[in-house]
Amino acid sequence: MENAISRLVGMSFEQMGQLATSEQISLSDIDELKRRTLIYLKACEKNAVFPSILGLARALGYSRQEIDSWRTKKQGTETARWLNSFADACAEVMHQAALAKHTDFTTTIFLSKALYGMTESSELVLSQRRTEIPNEIDEEALKAEYLAFAKENNLEIPNDTNEREDT
Repeated sequence: MENAISRLVGMSFEQMGQLATSEQISLSDIDELKRRTLIYLKACEKNAVFPSILGLARALGYSRQEIDSWRTKKQGTETARWLNSFADACAEVMHQAALAKHTDFTTTIFLSKALYGMTESSELVLSQRRTEIPNEIDEEALKAEYLAFAKENNLEIPNDTNEREDT
């Protein structure tokens, strides 16, 4: 494997381009998949672009959807693990670049969701109420509480006419 990496690193950019755009590889051939992935990463480095699962898919002769389908339908295979690790690495590169302000954070979030399946989530925790709500409200006690709060916070207290409008 070390000799193969040395040969890949020594390839000219034209050689990398020809290999990356050659025929579709078999995704079952894990050695060829790893080799083409390294070539793709070297091309990204030479061109100063972020690697992506979309770019790798094209370099392997597939669409992103076909790669995603493989990752989903053939989970647990060495190929799926490799592609998932690659996708995670691409997302991490983008996130680190965004944190270092080398790329736009909003774009990074969008691409993370679109290409890498990242999601936002919220957690709602319900707790049981400890105090009982009275069936009847003591209007005088409520009025006294309101007036005390208003006075304590220097709020204007409306005139108390004890008249109610019925509608």
